Amino acid sequence: MPPAPPLPIRVCPKHGLVAGPDGRCMICHRGAIAAETEGDSGARRLVFGLAAAVVVVGGVVVWKARSTPPAVVGATERPAFVAPRVAPAPEDEAPAAPPPGEAQAAAHVAQEQQRQHSIEAEMLKVPIRMYMGKTCGICDEARSFLKEKGMSYTEVDVNADPAALETLKQLTPDPVLPTFDVDGEVLASFAPTLVLGAARRAAERRTRF
Repeated sequence: MPPAPPLPIRVCPKHGLVAGPDGRCMICHRGAIAAETEGDSGARRLVFGLAAAVVVVGGVVVWKARSTPPAVVGATERPAFVAPRVAPAPEDEAPAAPPPGEAQAAAHVAQEQQRQHSIEAEMLKVPIRMYMGKTCGICDEARSFLKEKGMSYTEVDVNADPAALETLKQLTPDPVLPTFDVDGEVLASFAPTLVLGAARRAAERRTRF
């Protein structure tokens, strides 16, 4: 049996080297392998980038979910309390005048207070004559009272002046010591309230409003 004819030698038209059955030489094979490897690397980088983006987005979603307070079922929003605004009072506004009735009452009170002060001042000017005796203990007590109150008084000693005793008998049928003549009102005994009352009545008569 005759030997088979030798296969024809193929030459790579790009590199001028012996080519394989597919028509590519060693250099062509290396380039194809490098291209495939580079393509795989690019695809891997794309996959890795997408995965990283997914992880980042997922982390942001989880963080927002944790930081947002949970909603309460059935809860309703309540409006915040807002204090009412009070308009400031005008600085130049004059104070309101009191009602006529209150004004008249205030004027009456002020007039009555002035009247009482005038009466109390006049009580110190009412002339008082005290018929007394040097050996009368109640007379000494009455004297101290009149001095303490600042009253205007004079003493008449009926033991030393017979005419004063006759005058006292004309003022009261049953003369006692001390006896007071308070501007015409006779008091045949000593009592602080009676003396002050007589002096006040005399001051009211002397005071005119």
